[in-house]
Order: sequence, then structure tokens, then C-alpha cells
Amino acid sequence: MGNLLGITALTAALVLATVIVEAQPPARKRGILHEIGITAGGLVYQGDLSPSPMGSWKTPGPALSLQATSLRSARTALRAGLLLGRIRGDEGLYEATDYRKERNLSFRTRVVELGVGGLWAPLGGLDGSRRLTPYLAGQGGLALMRVRADWSGMNGAFTPVENSAMLPLIAADAVHRKPGLLPFASLGIGLRRPLGDNWMMTVESGYRWVPSDYIDGFSRLANPDSRDQYAYHSVGLAYLLPGSRRMSQCPKF
Repeated sequence: MGNLLGITALTAALVLATVIVEAQPPARKRGILHEIGITAGGLVYQGDLSPSPMGSWKTPGPALSLQATSLRSARTALRAGLLLGRIRGDEGLYEATDYRKERNLSFRTRVVELGVGGLWAPLGGLDGSRRLTPYLAGQGGLALMRVRADWSGMNGAFTPVENSAMLPLIAADAVHRKPGLLPFASLGIGLRRPLGDNWMMTVESGYRWVPSDYIDGFSRLANPDSRDQYAYHSVGLAYLLPGSRRMSQCPKF
């Protein structure tokens, strides 16, 4: 139910952004801005191997994203991006009183994302006319994943009955086809701050939904009733391309 609610909210946000963009007057009357940017940060896993609803902050994976943005107005923008990163999880990092310490599953998943979407700043300012601009970001696209699951760290502390129950589940997960190319959708929030006339600093967090419970390589052995997800938390810089011009040169607070 939680995933369904999240996807519904994301869809509504994307529809709203699309309506706003389509409702803008022709670009030639406003002077569209074109930016290229780079962001760096971490992918935080949220799934079967993490006990926290906020995700596995003990195992952030590095990520880098290249972005191209077309600002349609002070409130709306279109954006395309390519992300390269890694998602990680390791149950052995949790407290000894947690059964995850004994089960000790881990994984590493390489991710390549290609996505398109939009930005919406309800207060305006995407064009650099404000000192600090909050915005919503939504996108959809395709994610190519390479999953490497590891159950070799199980330390045998479980009872014979528990071990006998786990072995068929390990076998089932081992032979299950791991995800390769998956669709994804994301919804996030961010802040933009101009650094002079041609540069913009960004801070953004976005949550990803994917239709799989195997981005960590495990489902039957862990929790087959919920899907795996992940988030991207980043900081970045964007550069205004030559030939573009700011819609306003007087930043507001």
C-alpha cells in the first residue's frame, strides 16, 4: 500500500508539472535557459536487508550524475540525466542483538540510469532570480542493474531447524533471475542557489521506485512481501550555456 501511495503521488506530481509546462507561452517570447550540470552523492538502499524505514545509511554507495536542463520559466524546467552508481547493503553491520547480524547477507549492485523529467518551483526562482529556490523534481526512465548477492557470511548461529528452513529459500533466491533493465520513477526535493551569473549550486534528494524485490539479490530469504527501493542524495553544480540569458539579474530572497 505504501508503494502504491508513493507511485500515485509521483504520477500526480508529474502530471501537474506537465500541465504547467504545456501551459507556458512559447519559449521564444521568454528567452529559455539551457544548463548542463554534474552532481555527486550517494545511493541509499531501502529494502529487505535494512531495518530502518529511512534506508541503509551504514552502506551508502557512490554515484555521479550528468544532467541537461532546459528552464521553461522561473517555475518550470525539463531535465534529462545519466546516473552511474552503486547500491550496497550489509546485514553484518547491525547490532549483534539483531538477527540480521547472524544472517549476515550482503550485496552490491551497479546501476546505470537514464531518465527524463521536470522541475517545479512553486515560488519561482529556477532562473536564478532568487537567492535560494526550493523545488520538486520528478522523473522516469530506465535503470540497468548488475546484482551481486552474497550469503557466504551466514555464521551458523541459527538452530538446525532454522537452517533447514533457510536452505531452500537460499536455493530459490540463487536461481531466481536477477533484474537487468528495469523501469524506474522518482520523486524528490531540492534547493538551487546562484553562484554569479553563470553557475548554480544544487542540493537534491530523490526517492526511486522500481518494480522488483531483487535489486539486493534476495526476496524469499528476506521479505518477499515488499519491493526494494533506493534514494539518491546529491550536491552539484550547473553551468548556464553561452547564448542563454537570465530572465532576471536581480536575485530575490
